[in-house]
Amino acid sequence: MRHDESGESAVTAVFGVGVFLAFLLLAAQVLVHLHASSVVAAAAFDGATIAAGREAATTRAADGSSPLAEQRVDQLLGRLDDRDRDAGRDPVAWQLRDRPGGVREVVLTIDVRSPSVVLGRFGLADVRRSAAVVVEE
Repeated sequence: MRHDESGESAVTAVFGVGVFLAFLLLAAQVLVHLHASSVVAAAAFDGATIAAGREAATTRAADGSSPLAEQRVDQLLGRLDDRDRDAGRDPVAWQLRDRPGGVREVVLTIDVRSPSVVLGRFGLADVRRSAAVVVEE
């Protein structure tokens, strides 16, 4: 090793470790976002399925929601929708609509912000999932 190159391997190692940690952070944030997407999709499907079921027929509101379905959605979302509710926005939207042939369906749309901090900086933190289930009559 020449005398003028001494100490360069330490600088390169610090740079390499920094790049590795940055990629590790990005991978962790992507996994957090994917988990949030899965939770929101499951909550939308479960909520719409419960609201469209026969058990909810007596308590179903005009918008298609039912107390049992709302409870299940809140249980699945946990604290995922806290930031939206704190901002005064309801991230859960219910709709009861008629399809051709006299069939009715409950549509549940959930729109929350992902807990991923890094992806939020790039505008990729919104998670919006919908589920439509035919009403059992």
